[in-house]
This record gives sequence, C-alpha cells and structure tokens, in this order.
Amino acid sequence: MNPRELLAGSATSIVFDELCLPDDEKQALHLLRPYADQYKLHPLTIEDCIARNQRCKLEAFDEYLFLVWHLYAPQQETYHEIQICLRPDAILIVAEGRPPMGTTWQSYLVRGRAANCNMRQTTVAMFDTLVDAAEDYLEVLRDGAATLEEDILDRAMDPREVLYLKKLVRQFNRSIRSAQPIFSQLTELASQRPDVGGFSDEDRLRLRNVTDHMTRLLEATQQVDSQMGTLMDVHWGALGARTNRQMQRLTTIATIFLPVSFWSGLFGMNFETMPFKDPWFFYAGMALLGVTWVVVVIYMFQRGVFGHEKLDHREPL
Repeated sequence: MNPRELLAGSATSIVFDELCLPDDEKQALHLLRPYADQYKLHPLTIEDCIARNQRCKLEAFDEYLFLVWHLYAPQQETYHEIQICLRPDAILIVAEGRPPMGTTWQSYLVRGRAANCNMRQTTVAMFDTLVDAAEDYLEVLRDGAATLEEDILDRAMDPREVLYLKKLVRQFNRSIRSAQPIFSQLTELASQRPDVGGFSDEDRLRLRNVTDHMTRLLEATQQVDSQMGTLMDVHWGALGARTNRQMQRLTTIATIFLPVSFWSGLFGMNFETMPFKDPWFFYAGMALLGVTWVVVVIYMFQRGVFGHEKLDHREPL
C-alpha cells in the first residue's frame, strides 16, 4: 500500500492509541509489543520507537506511514520526540511523556478537530498543531534574545546565557531543517486529484498554509541564529571598548603625574653634598612641581585628551 492509499481512507471515526514508553528498553519493548502486532510495525519502526533520538522524518511502510517529530513547547527546555503511525482508520502515538497541554496526545494534537474528519483532514490538523507549537517556541527564543540585547546595554549580560540560548536555537534549527522533507512529501501527495486518492481543495489549501508557516519558521530560525552570533560579537566588542576607556583613564593619570614624579625623585635623591641648602629652594621646587602639573594638564587639554564625549552605556554601541 503506497502513502497515497494510506491517506485516502474515507473513515471519519479515527481510532487513537497512545503509548508512553519508559527509558528501560526491555520494559519499552514489552509495552510496545501488543501495538506492534496490532499495527504490524516493521522492526525498524520498533527500533526507532525504543531507541529514540531520531531525526524528523516521514517513512512509508506496507501498512502505515511512520512519522517522527520533535515537538517544542514554550514551557520546556528540550523537545518531545514523538512517533506517529498512520493507518487508514487508526493512529498510534508513541511519546516520551505526557503532552505539554491537555491530558491526552489526541486532544493536544487535533484539538477537537478529529470529529467527523477523515485521515487526510486529521493529518493536516496534526501538522497544523505541531507547526503552531514550533512557532510559539520560536517566539520564546526571540524574547530571550531581545532580553539579552537589553542586558548588553545595561552591562549585565552573562556570556553563558548567550551560549545557552544559542545552543537551543541551533538545536531547534536542526529539527526544523530535518522536517522540511516531510512537507515536500505531503505536498507531492496533495498534488493528486481527490478522485485518485489525493487531497481535497480545502485540505490542499490548509496543507499549503501549514507548509508556508514551516518555511517562514525556518527562515526566522536562521535569523535568530545569526542574531545570537552578532550578539556575542557585540558583547565582546563592548567589553573591549569599556576596557580601552579604563586603560585610557589610567594612562591619563599616569601621564599627569609622570613629570611631577621625576622632579620629586630628582630632588629626593641622597646626595653626599646637598646641592640646594637654602630654604627658598624648597619653595622654588614646590612651585616647579605645581607649574609642571598645570603645564601637563593644559597640554593634554589642547591635545583633546579630555575633549571626548563620554559614551553613554545605554546608547547603542
């Protein structure tokens, strides 16, 4: 049975089976075995369900379509890997845990839209939910990037936060990229006429809308990824600029007191014969120190050392 025939079923009472597998492989295999016999799962499908850590993909077998998807939710740091087996009249959902919202994966994925819907309509509804969840997760990543940009201006940003958020963005980007071929396969199926097992015009429009959202999602993810790289560059550039300003202040102070230190060191040397024994030489030396300090300050003002405007840390760097 080809994929088009699997989705061509006209049954409107889709049976949903759900299974949450533990981490232990033996227990997971024991729980999966009855469903494997019922759905006639291929050994490769059983292996993927138990081993997990698979890329997003859509595979066609004799009796079913096998979908692997990385589900991202705003309230979680990592993704849910879910495996879905699609038959003409039944759907098996194998997941790592409970859904982000709701009590069952059926209620979360189809959101009440499975009533009186055939397999094609239910499939489009599920992909609509999965892409919506990915868009919500991307908004969370965008908000995190915007917060870090404000922290840079307030000098309160921790580079480790940028690296952590960048890791999440890269992980999300890899998942979205691996999911792109799935929509190419669905688009090919939807291109057939309804009378030969293709999608109806309404289903085709909804699928095209979901595909467009997925394409924009990939572009937006790449933009956030580039933004994170730029954010690190701005952080290190701003840190270097602040360090340079501090060094400039220290150099200015040292330059002012350098000639004064020379004169005081010269007259403070332990001569065997004191060159200046008269008291008025003491006052002349103090005057020389003061005049030297004033001359150096005036010279530095003329050179523009103190003429630069102070950079406000709240202005863009």
